[in-house]
Amino acid sequence: DLSVLREIVTRLGGDWQRVERDAAGPRVAAQLARNGQDALGLGVSGTPTYLIGPFRIVGALSEREFAKAFEQVRER
Repeated sequence: DLSVLREIVTRLGGDWQRVERDAAGPRVAAQLARNGQDALGLGVSGTPTYLIGPFRIVGALSEREFAKAFEQVRER
């Protein structure tokens, strides 16, 4: 919900109009396009997807599951 983001930005002294202007600009669009290409190259087709070491994990993880994934990577 953008109203929550706007509230946070303005409460912290940010310029909401600038945020909206920058978000609609070409630099953000170009970065999002690069991110999309990188994601496709890694086989990421949706969120959430996590890259932990050599593992690609699709779907939400609990704190315990994250800890186990990191442990498995460290053991390799």
